Amino acid sequence: MGKVAWKEVKAVRAFRTKGPCLTTKAREGHVGAKRLNNYFIRKPGLFFLSPLKSNPPFIFITFVPLIFKPMGSLLEQLDLERLPQHIAIIMDGNGRWAKEQGQDRLYGHYHGVESVRNIVEGSAELGVKYLTLYAFSTENWDRPIEEVTGLMELLVDTIRKETAILNKNNIRLHVIGDTNMLPDYAKKELQESLDELKNNTGLNLIMALSYSSRWEIVNAIKNIAADVKTGKLQPFEIDQDTIKDYLTTREFPDPELMIRTSGEYRISNFLLYQLAYAELYFTNVRWPDFRKENLYEAILDFQKRERRFGKTGEQLKPEEQITQS
Repeated sequence: MGKVAWKEVKAVRAFRTKGPCLTTKAREGHVGAKRLNNYFIRKPGLFFLSPLKSNPPFIFITFVPLIFKPMGSLLEQLDLERLPQHIAIIMDGNGRWAKEQGQDRLYGHYHGVESVRNIVEGSAELGVKYLTLYAFSTENWDRPIEEVTGLMELLVDTIRKETAILNKNNIRLHVIGDTNMLPDYAKKELQESLDELKNNTGLNLIMALSYSSRWEIVNAIKNIAADVKTGKLQPFEIDQDTIKDYLTTREFPDPELMIRTSGEYRISNFLLYQLAYAELYFTNVRWPDFRKENLYEAILDFQKRERRFGKTGEQLKPEEQITQS
């Protein structure tokens, strides 16, 4: 078979099976999509395109059988009594995902919003109490002006569209970061949403906007020093709880699980103080492709780990027995 150029491919039940409809950028021996409806592909498969001489031209797709793992089975494996109460996510890979689709970076950010919606919904359904999303760092201000402007417009548009849905689902919105750097129109829209959702009692959705952990720590030290200078706080009174009270996350418990997408193995100036005892989970999945089933896999991995907090496994066993009794 000759080379096939990149093109939009639509296959509707190529075989009379349960195969779902598929729309993806594809070429010989490659498929960009790794998720079909509610099924999560555990191993990659190959799609072979066969152009036919017809008018208009059609493409017949033959594929090597894939190995699927139904999303339901992942959910059934979760121990709902041992969920992390606070999950933090570095939403990475929008730009690379867009490049793989032959599009500009904003295209990736736009599709990343769907992932945010899906993961917020999934977290609320499970009963997770806190979800922190690293949406925009202070370092991101150094990106090209076109991308930054587009991100701010996307932020405002998303807040405007999603506030009613968040309210309907009893989700409360919080923001951490140096929001003074945001444009006035973004601050206005954000504050209106915060006010509308402030009485909700379900999932706490925490958006890290214009956030930098080093900025947060430096700001906390400055405020502590100022209070010591005025006599409001004595140096000998300063402990870990004191520092926590001066951080932007003082209202929330520390994250127990941190997820980073797109294959990077670092935490990139995100919650440096708060992640001291968090379990770190890294996945190669780009953020626009990240869905509930990926979240379930991360939580399953979390639940298989032994969280010792400096103690030995033998020390934890009596504590677990007491808890279970």
